[in-house]
Amino acid sequence: MTGGMRVISFLINAVMAILYFSFANSHLTLYFQTYDWVLLLPTAQETLLCTLFLIRRQTVRVSPYVMDWVVGVAGSFLPLLVRANVALSSFDVPGRILQIIGFAVSLIALVSLNRSIGIVAADRGVKTGGLYRVVRHPMYLGYMLSLSGYWLLFPSTRNFVIVYMTIILLIARIELEEYVLTKNPKYREYCEVVGWRIVPGIY
Repeated sequence: MTGGMRVISFLINAVMAILYFSFANSHLTLYFQTYDWVLLLPTAQETLLCTLFLIRRQTVRVSPYVMDWVVGVAGSFLPLLVRANVALSSFDVPGRILQIIGFAVSLIALVSLNRSIGIVAADRGVKTGGLYRVVRHPMYLGYMLSLSGYWLLFPSTRNFVIVYMTIILLIARIELEEYVLTKNPKYREYCEVVGWRIVPGIY
């Protein structure tokens, strides 16, 4: 990783940490207005992400392609634009269930990743423990479930567009990340053991 790339990576990490903190703070503020516990889930998740981005380790190999950076940054930034600014829908129960499951999956995946978390497609080492024994990208699965649950809770057109576009970007991130990671022989061996990306039997 060149000096210039390190500077860019540091700046992106700093900006993302600020955005994650802002998102968490806005939902924590809303929690104290409504005392709806479901708002604590995205608050906790984004606070943890904020911390991990500030202390994450350097990469072994990071993609030099502009598109990989655009997809990575957009996929991380876009979901921070969802807002709980509409009344709870009649689908609040399944929405809460999806949020809880998604948060649990993301939390377990984050614990496994620890300081190896990142935004842009890169080789930060091969993780094979925890949920990574089941699928290769459990964190993205957690995000998809959480965001889908969030939209069921607060079904505005704005939130739907953001969630839909984020899921597309997450799938694109998976493809781009695997293009980089498969250059590592250990990751290719891992793919032979864990054959599915996010949903066993489907993808």
